[in-house]
Parts: sequence; C-alpha cells; structure tokens
Amino acid sequence: MKVLKRHKTSLVLISVLVMLWLTNMNAGNAGISFPILDYAPNAKAMGMGNAYTSLCDDVTSVYYNPSGLASLYHTELYWTYEKLHLNSASWMAGLGFHRQNVGSFGFAVNYFGNNSILKTNDNKELSDLYSSSHLLLLAGFGQHYKGRNKLNHPYFLDVGITLKLLKHSILQHISYGFGFDVGLKIIPKPSTLLKDFLFGFTVQNAIKLYDETSNYPAYLIPSSMKKIDDSGWYYPKTKFGITYFAWRKALSFNADLSKSYFIDTPVNYNFGIAYKILQFLELRAGYFNGYSFGMEPDFNSISFGMGLDFNGVAFNSGFNYNPDYGLIGQFDLTLKFF
Repeated sequence: MKVLKRHKTSLVLISVLVMLWLTNMNAGNAGISFPILDYAPNAKAMGMGNAYTSLCDDVTSVYYNPSGLASLYHTELYWTYEKLHLNSASWMAGLGFHRQNVGSFGFAVNYFGNNSILKTNDNKELSDLYSSSHLLLLAGFGQHYKGRNKLNHPYFLDVGITLKLLKHSILQHISYGFGFDVGLKIIPKPSTLLKDFLFGFTVQNAIKLYDETSNYPAYLIPSSMKKIDDSGWYYPKTKFGITYFAWRKALSFNADLSKSYFIDTPVNYNFGIAYKILQFLELRAGYFNGYSFGMEPDFNSISFGMGLDFNGVAFNSGFNYNPDYGLIGQFDLTLKFF
C-alpha cells in the first residue's frame, strides 16, 4: 500500500535534506549536550519510557512531535514538575488552543536548573558561580494536511513545526540558540488494514548555537564548554515512532527509534505500554535505552506511571528508575476547556 504519493513526499524530503545539509556543514564538529533538549517534560511520556513520538496529541507535542498539535481541538493549560538530583529541578508550562479553519497552536516554557551543583561551600558567590540553568521557549503549529483527492487516500496526514529559543548558562558562560523541529504523523483510516496503527516522524533540534559571554577564567572552564563557540549546530536528531492499539484502543504498544548526529552515539530505542482499565484511569510502563543527557552511555532504565482524566482535568504521574540514579518522579496537571 502506498502511504505517501509523490506530491506529498516533499515533507519527508525536506526533512532529509535538512539533515544532510547539517551533516555536510558540521560533521565531526560537536559541542556540548543540553539536557533540556533530551529530557521528558511530560509525566505521561516518562511513564511509557518516553516513547511518545507517534502517540502525542496534547500541548507537549510542541516538544515531542509538533504534528501532534493537529489533534488538539480544545484549549489546554499544562504544568509539570520534577525534582531531580543534585538540588536541581525541571518544570514546563504550556498553552495550546485550536482555531477553526486554521490549525492548532502550542506555546511552552521549559526550565531545567541546578543550584550549587558542586556544593563546594556555603559561599553565595561560589554558589552562583557554579549554578547551571537551561531555558527553552517553544512555539508550535500543527494542522491536518489537506491535499488533492484527499478522500481517496487510505490515511490522514498531520504536519507541524516548532520554533525554539534556547538559553544555557554554566560557570558564568552563557550561550543561546535558535532553531526548529518539523514533524508528521500518518493516521491510517478505519477502513484500512493498518487502522490500529499510528506512525510518527520528526527531525528535532536543528538549533544554531551562539556564544554570548563568558566572564570566568578560561583555564577553569571544562573543555566541553570551550567547544561551544565552534559547535555550530546542536546535535540534531531524527525520531521515528509507531503505536499499535488493541482491545478497542484500551491498550497501546509504543516504540521509538532515534538517532543523533554530530555525536558518536548509537541508535536509541524506547518502549512503552499503556492500558486504560477504567474510563478515567490509565496504567503505564516502559523501558528506555539511550544516553543520559547525551553524555553518559548505556543509560538503561525502566519506568511506570498512571493517569487520571476527569472530563477537563487530567493528572499524570511518571517514575523512572535506574540503578545508578535511583528513582525519579514527575507529576503534571492539565486543564482542558472545551
């Protein structure tokens, strides 16, 4: 079965060309990795091993796969919080809404901050000096693609784009970047053999880095930080996701594959499962294989969580366990206005 006809493959080709262009310009010239671009700001996704590329359909799609915004037909307010190790925390606030005959929009602020990472002493000046923070501003748009002869196609196609503004500071060294994500979702129609599947694809983190200032002695700045001036583009990645629904969509199996560029990492894979045992209660579990913040190899962890949805108010919890880092929990709250 042909999933994409010629006049629609341009979306995929554009994504591929972007990746080839970035690879040719910056191959072998990598800088540091920013945790905020690789960490899950969604408790639902965390509970499923962060396998969310094809399943996402809420305001956090602006982070995972902007084409998921096309499924947002109401106004949505979102908040998530996670207390991390080393006196650090991560939070995200988002707003999503739909405009008839236009599409759906999503906006979010994501923060990942550490205070007194090294904890050398109680000196406030040193405490401020060793603080680190990551701020990410996101603006996305998603829409159902309406091509010619759309009634003859065996699928629905959603497309989306997210614009990103990143600011990162550590050791009084500040850098920032501008970039974008592009994504699409293929939703087979109920009359096809693939009616129980979802497919998602996205190119993320095509972000150009700029060095703003550094007021700290160069000899005390880690070598990885010194590369930031020459890094050019942040490590972009491609992600492919697939979801299979069973038992009248009460049960879903989700899998993600991702590959980062300009950094020597293997293909990462995530698996997740979600089971809605009641109309308002869903249980989740998952497995994550990949790199911790893009720096530490073999970061394998298991996850689990649950979600409660009461017609306009949704609460999710997600927990991630790794033998080296222990148990980390994340919680989020969503308000929906229909």
